[in-house]
Amino acid sequence: MEQLPEFIPYIILFLTGVTAGCLNTVAGGGSLLTLPIMIFIGLDPHQANATNRIGIFGSTFFATRGFASKGYPPNKYSLSLGIAALIGAMIGAYISTEVPEDILVKVISGVIVFASIAIIFNRNEESADAIINESKGRKGMGIALFFFFGVYGGFIQAGVGFLMIASLGLLHHYSLTKINSYKVLITCIFTVAALGIFIWKGNVMWIHGLALASGTATGGWLMSRWSTTSAGMKWVKPILVIMLIAMAINLWFFPPGS
Repeated sequence: MEQLPEFIPYIILFLTGVTAGCLNTVAGGGSLLTLPIMIFIGLDPHQANATNRIGIFGSTFFATRGFASKGYPPNKYSLSLGIAALIGAMIGAYISTEVPEDILVKVISGVIVFASIAIIFNRNEESADAIINESKGRKGMGIALFFFFGVYGGFIQAGVGFLMIASLGLLHHYSLTKINSYKVLITCIFTVAALGIFIWKGNVMWIHGLALASGTATGGWLMSRWSTTSAGMKWVKPILVIMLIAMAINLWFFPPGS
């Protein structure tokens, strides 16, 4: 993109961030869009994976505040899940910085494909709070699961929201709104740990990250306060899946620098 004005990539990142912030708040998969976009505008895979965490923090921080303002504040259990994920994320983030770039590109493109399939078949419905199951055994399972989700989230982030939605729904039968309030809080917590590792390793591109974060924060705040069952998602999802699969194919067969 050398022929374009220097500010164009930052506008692209902002607009991409708004979309990703909305997606991450109501479902997940925003990183499946932001990661390839950052690679295509010139960041290497390690820089993209690291810089993406600034955007993730922006969207989840403001989405958490938005959910709290609607009656879904953090609680002891959601914070416990966040701490478990934070410990896992430090491990996952460190591992990702040691993976060769060509392998990381393949991992990103593979995750995009499989998570795109998950988007297509995702049919989460609003569950009734009357059937909530919060037994000690299930909470213990949740804490163990979220440690491993943290490892995965620290490593690549993309698609971890779908894992959280599925696990919280199956374990506790929470409503989708409550699940999303948990998800954004937990992601916000473990992103701090992952971002710290990436800053230590020198992989974060701050100007790009702040441009992205300004968009994700906007999208996260607006979507958390507006609706978790937007009718617009009916047409956003198919378009998103087509874009993601095209980007995955491009990344796999024509990696940066090839």
